[in-house]
Amino acid sequence: MAVSTYLIGGRLVAGGGLQAGQITLRRILTLSSTTELVLNDAESIDANLRLPLRDPDTGVVIDLPQQLVPGRDFVGIMSGDRLLAAGPVWADPFSFPYTSRLVAGGLWSYFDHRRVLPPLTPGQLPRDVTSRWEGLSLRTIVKRLVQQACSHANADLPIDYEADILGEHVREYPGSDGVTVGDALRRLTEVEGGPDIAFRPYITPDRRFVRWALVTGDPELSQAGADWYWDVSAPGPHAVMPSLERDGRQLHSRRYLTGATVKNELRNAAFADGDDGWGIGVTASSWEIVEGGNPYFGTNYGRWVSAGSGDAFFGSRTTVNVEPDETITMFAAFRAQVSGRPMRTRMTFLDADGDVIEYRYSPWVNAPDAPDWVEHYQTETAPAGTVTAKFDCIGDPSAGGEAFACGGAMVIRTGEHLPFFPEDLELQAVADSDALTNAGFPLLEDWENRSTVLRAETLQAYADEGVLRGSTHIETRTLKAKRYAHPALGTYQPGDHAKIRQAKNARGPEQTVRERIIRVSFRAEGDVDIELAPQRVVSGYPIPSSNRRWLSDQLAAIERRIAENKG
Repeated sequence: MAVSTYLIGGRLVAGGGLQAGQITLRRILTLSSTTELVLNDAESIDANLRLPLRDPDTGVVIDLPQQLVPGRDFVGIMSGDRLLAAGPVWADPFSFPYTSRLVAGGLWSYFDHRRVLPPLTPGQLPRDVTSRWEGLSLRTIVKRLVQQACSHANADLPIDYEADILGEHVREYPGSDGVTVGDALRRLTEVEGGPDIAFRPYITPDRRFVRWALVTGDPELSQAGADWYWDVSAPGPHAVMPSLERDGRQLHSRRYLTGATVKNELRNAAFADGDDGWGIGVTASSWEIVEGGNPYFGTNYGRWVSAGSGDAFFGSRTTVNVEPDETITMFAAFRAQVSGRPMRTRMTFLDADGDVIEYRYSPWVNAPDAPDWVEHYQTETAPAGTVTAKFDCIGDPSAGGEAFACGGAMVIRTGEHLPFFPEDLELQAVADSDALTNAGFPLLEDWENRSTVLRAETLQAYADEGVLRGSTHIETRTLKAKRYAHPALGTYQPGDHAKIRQAKNARGPEQTVRERIIRVSFRAEGDVDIELAPQRVVSGYPIPSSNRRWLSDQLAAIERRIAENKG
């Protein structure tokens, strides 16, 4: 049964005597149209019309260029009484003498024209504000981003929101970064465990307004009822599978990863510039820089002598800027003239006037005599009011004249225990798998940058996960479904799952596969093109390619490691 496809139109926000989402044009017939529904991005609508346009019911001429103004109004694509997509009109190019186009995006596209900023007070600039949310799920941070954008004047879009969901996530967006809300939403979908996001339009029961429901996944969007089902093996099927592709361009047996570049915040950390930036406390009588002999890159080290019993201090005489609640780790390598004498580190947190807020001490560690060294770490979170911090190494002599040495000193802005480096260190990891090479594949390599990863364990887990995925081919199916046959256009959405039964063929056996819909494309008439999420499958070595659980089982433990180590 044929169902007509047409457009509706209306106002995005209240103004000019109209309410937000109010429908002003109820039936716009098109010459042709193309619509795409996409997972985790804006839909697109592109329609051709003939001007002058007449209302199909009354015959009255519609002044379309004034009724649907780009940037002000929205259009929606209808199939019968079902609204499939809706969002702002962005362009209406005209081709003489009669043809006009309407180019529109889903509501997500509106947020590509908005910045992550709260309403500014008079005199405020973007650099003066930061949008920060903590103690929430990523799903609710999505909600806060959209709510803040809609809290500005002339931006109150007709959006329905989910209830808040608490969590342990934190997101901070400095105003000076100028990030768009649309990009901030996309980035949240791309993080590990990030939620799917959709703005789903609907017509209110009185048929007068369009509203959008902001829905998020956990992490995938849920669907009403069971998986959709298409049987492409039966005679006269309601759908066909035009192609199945297997792609090996992402295969690799070795994977390199680059993480964040971490800076050693201590001035002259390797003592290459002599005593610049370093000194002793009153409980030490003298000190010197000893050239070489440091096990870390052959650098120099500091050696000081106690004035008597009790703590003998040696440390950086310059401060490091530190913010409240910031995590700081100090590393030092210790050696003592009297083997077994205790040594430790101290962090001193200072306020804006340079006054001490708090001293934090590490536990004591017994230091060995030359030529050995013992490595020591102290990690602290800066207290409220902190502006700067200082760092010391401390020996605990039993008498005056005892010598202590610090063979490496490092302060970094993370809780990670990293090996000493004098200035900057780029975190890196490598992972290997012999699954492909043992099966006759040549060595293939890949490299990935994850500049936000600050922990070596997390980076290594990502490398292990990546090389496991790299041992599999990517298999992609496309589906062409009848528009009105069950399941009909409009009942399924990007993000939904479907089971597809295919007959035995020259490429493989009869099987039923479960796939995820990621894109739905259709024109004013004809079949619907459905793009299914690429699947990683094993082929070329002895794991049955039909065993789709194999890869997910192998990845599960690695993903748990990533979740535990993420930082």
